[in-house]
Amino acid sequence: FKPDILAPGSSITTSTLPNGNIYYKNTVGTSFAAPHVGAVAAQILKQYPSASPALVKNFIIASAYEGSTTDSKDVDRAWGRLNAHDAVFPTDYYDEYDEDYVENELSGPFQERIYQFNVSAGSEEIIVTLVYSDEVAILNDGLLNNIDLAMENPSGSTQLPSGYQTYNDDYYNNVEKYVIEDPVSGIWKSRVKVIHLNDFFGTIPKTQAYAITIRVIKAS
Repeated sequence: FKPDILAPGSSITTSTLPNGNIYYKNTVGTSFAAPHVGAVAAQILKQYPSASPALVKNFIIASAYEGSTTDSKDVDRAWGRLNAHDAVFPTDYYDEYDEDYVENELSGPFQERIYQFNVSAGSEEIIVTLVYSDEVAILNDGLLNNIDLAMENPSGSTQLPSGYQTYNDDYYNNVEKYVIEDPVSGIWKSRVKVIHLNDFFGTIPKTQAYAITIRVIKAS
């Protein structure tokens, strides 16, 4: 699922070779969108010098607005419009982030990581985003290392994406983003779970690193 993010690329005012008294022009192109995202990534690294590429990407996608979610993908919207301020300086909400890893069954007990957080009454949204770097696919068109993000509401039930009757893993994307509007108050859980880690012989311990962010938007 590409692109990952939308950034300004039209009606860009930039310097140009002098032409009489003209030193600037309006232009378009992805060559102008990419530096917007790169500058935000640099600002994130300034705030979080030890952040991995997955965490930097997560901050950018998690803070994007008017974009796709795991249950509603649209290539015209990507994961949303770049929100430079909120990517670097998250405000007005409870924010948690973590970098960790999960393992396959052969290498230890960490097949699932659980993140528990409290949602106060009247909260507007929960935004949970998972990002990881998958290995290059060779034998199929799905993920070689497939880890899943699932949400559990305070009643203990899996929070199904909008319009879904049953839960289905997304096995094509190494980004998952859930936006839950008007969430019920109480203790929620985000689960990061191994679905499959690439091991053709079934005997090699495997791990997969990831970055997760949890954002609870408070009532205005």
